[in-house]
Amino acid sequence: AAGQQSDHLVVVAAYSGWQAAMDRGGARAARTYCKQNFMHWETLIMLRDMRGQFQQLLMDIGFIPKVKAKGEAQPSKESWNLNAAHVPVLKAVLCAGLYGNVAVVDPSAGTHAGRPQWTDGRISVSIHQSSVNHSVSKFRHKFLVFHEKVKTSKVFIRDCSVVSPYALLLFGGPITVKHESGQVLVDGWIPLQAAAQTAVLFKELRRAVDAQLAKKIKEPQLDLVSEGVVPTIVKLLLDEESVN
Repeated sequence: AAGQQSDHLVVVAAYSGWQAAMDRGGARAARTYCKQNFMHWETLIMLRDMRGQFQQLLMDIGFIPKVKAKGEAQPSKESWNLNAAHVPVLKAVLCAGLYGNVAVVDPSAGTHAGRPQWTDGRISVSIHQSSVNHSVSKFRHKFLVFHEKVKTSKVFIRDCSVVSPYALLLFGGPITVKHESGQVLVDGWIPLQAAAQTAVLFKELRRAVDAQLAKKIKEPQLDLVSEGVVPTIVKLLLDEESVN
């Protein structure tokens, strides 16, 4: 999670470290890990249980293979997690899940203490001091998705992650092309610099994704990993990251 400017990926890294300690040395080692990293044991147990419930739900609807009886060959988890180490893909998933909760660098507001100012399209918002992004002065991209807003002395966003333009073009709101300025707007207010042809391509990709997901719901055993539009989207996201 280092350098990825994502509170969500920090949580993933912390959980993975705890799970690795548990696998390596049992509960005692995992409790030591918690103490060393100021983490709450009960919260991690709750997260583990929630992950298990989500896995079971995916099994029940046929999206992933069911765990077999003891003694039988178990399904490979690698097929479920092909992109688990691909940060651009994970951030695109976050964008899809949290979309609506978006903040954008507000160039008209200048900077404060060397840090950019943000807007949610209606009002100015600030990154909460509990976030890994609070003291960042240079961001990988000028877009954030966040979990919640809290108003105290001002409006803060909490649990936020930087996301890329491609993630917004793929999983954001409606795309509008302003041909005269060479600008693309997502949801009517999020500005992106992109050619009209690029915007049209992403519109078509969105339609293809929607069609694939609808088909997957009807046919749970359908393989989206090795064919269809998913590999194309993964490559686009990874290529964007490598360029930047």
